[in-house]
Amino acid sequence: MNSKPLIKLFRTNDKYYMYDTNKNTILNISNKQYNSLENYMKDDIDHYIDSEEINEFYKEGFLSSNRVKDIESPYNGVLPSYLDSNVGMIILQVTQQCNFRCEYCVYSGNYLNRTHSSKKMDISMAFKGIDFLINHSRNLSKIDVSFYGGEPLLEFDFIKQCIDYAEKKAEGKKVTFYMTTNGSLLTDEVVEFLYKHDVMLTISLDGPKEIHDKHRKFAFNNCGTFDKVIKNVMNIEKKFPQYINNILFNVVIDTQNDFSCIDKFFLDYESIKDIDMISGVISGNNIKSIIEMNEDYYLKVEYELFRIFYYLLRKHNTKNCSRIVIERYSQILKLSEELMPQKMLSEKAHPSGPCIPGAQRLFMNVDGFFYPCERVSETSELMQIGHIDTGFDIKKVTSIFNIGKLNEDDCKNCWAIRLCGVCAGALDMDTDEKEFSKKKREECCKNVKASLEEKFKNYCFLKEFGHSFDKNEEMTVFND
Repeated sequence: MNSKPLIKLFRTNDKYYMYDTNKNTILNISNKQYNSLENYMKDDIDHYIDSEEINEFYKEGFLSSNRVKDIESPYNGVLPSYLDSNVGMIILQVTQQCNFRCEYCVYSGNYLNRTHSSKKMDISMAFKGIDFLINHSRNLSKIDVSFYGGEPLLEFDFIKQCIDYAEKKAEGKKVTFYMTTNGSLLTDEVVEFLYKHDVMLTISLDGPKEIHDKHRKFAFNNCGTFDKVIKNVMNIEKKFPQYINNILFNVVIDTQNDFSCIDKFFLDYESIKDIDMISGVISGNNIKSIIEMNEDYYLKVEYELFRIFYYLLRKHNTKNCSRIVIERYSQILKLSEELMPQKMLSEKAHPSGPCIPGAQRLFMNVDGFFYPCERVSETSELMQIGHIDTGFDIKKVTSIFNIGKLNEDDCKNCWAIRLCGVCAGALDMDTDEKEFSKKKREECCKNVKASLEEKFKNYCFLKEFGHSFDKNEEMTVFND
C-alpha cells in the first residue's frame, strides 16, 4: 500500500499550490512547504514528514494517503434498472450516405470506422427506436430525438414521419428534436418544417471559403461547398429570422490553417457572428495516419486565451475576444464548479470520465445496433451495447462504464481520479485480442493529466488577480 499522500503539486509564476485529491481542494502553500512536499514525493522511502508547517496540513485532514481499494463504479448494481427508466436521448442514423466527401470525416476511409454506403434506416426500425426511448424514460419528463447520418436531410420524408410519430407517441413528455447536417439541403420547404417543429440544428462550417472548401467538398464534383451552405444560412436569416436562434455551428479546425483567419471569420462575418458555435481540431482518435500539429496555431490560441483573461480581470466586455478560444475559459469555469470539498475517497470508486453508456446519447445505427453515442467506431464490437430487438447488453455497458479496470493500479494511485476525462470511446481496440488497448489508455491518461494541470494553473492565475468565477458576473462580462 502506498503511504504517500495523494496530491498534485504545481505552481504559477509567483505562487505554489497543492491539489489534495481526497479533499478535492487546491491549497495555496509556501515555497518551503512546496519544496518539502516535492522532495518527499520524489523520495523512494515512505515516511512521515516531521515539519511544523506540514503537520498543520495533517491536522486539517489534508495529505491523506487514503486510496481507492477497488476500481469499480458503485453504480454497477443499478445499471439495469437505471437504463430501464432513464434513457434521455436516441440518435437515429437516418442514412450512411452523404452528398459531401469531407477528408477529415470519420467515415472518409481515413479512420478505423465504416465508410459511406447506400444503407439507410427502415421507417419501422426508426419507430421502434422512438418507442424504445419512450418506454425507457419513465423517470424523465423530457426526451430528445436526434437525426444523424451521413447527411440526414437526404431522407427528409423519413425525418418528417419520425417527428410526427414521436410527437404523437410521447405521452405527455416534452420532445425536443435535434439534427446534425452539412447545411447544403436546407431548402425553404425543409426549413419551414424544421422551424414549425422547433428542431435544433447543428450545421458544419469550418471558416471562410478558402478554408472550408479545403476539406468539405461535394461528392458528385469534388467542388467546395461553402457558397451553398452560406447561401442557405443567409436565406434562413432573411425568411425565418427567429429560427436562427435554433442553429449551432460545428467548426472542425485543421491546425495547418491560419487560426487568425478562422477566428476573424466567426467574429466578423455578418450572417455568422451572432450564431452560437462549438469547435474542435480534427480528431486523431482511430485515425490511420499521423496528424501534424502546427505550432503557430497553438501559439495564437494561447495569445487569445491571454487576451480573454485580460478582459475578464478588467471586467471588460469579452464580445470581441476569440469565440473559438472562449471555450477554453468555459472549461476552467466548469473546473471551478467541480472543485467542491469532498469526503475521503471511498473504498470502491471509479475515475470520473465515463458517462453511463446509452443513457445520455444512445446511438442506433441503420441496422438497429446500439452504441454509447455517435462518436464511437461502429466497426468495434466492443462498443456495441445492444440491439433494438434485444435491448441493452448490460455486460458490455458495465465493461465500458468501468473502463478504469484496464489500468486499475494506475487509477488507484492517480491524483486526477476525481476529475478524469478518459472515455472508452477514445481508446483504440487491440484487433488481435479484441480488447480495449491498455497502451492507448495510458497515453490518454497522460494527456488528461497534462490538460488538467494546465487548467489548475489558469484557474489559480485568475484567482490570484481577484477573479471570482461568479456566474452572474460572468454573464455581465460576456454580454455587456
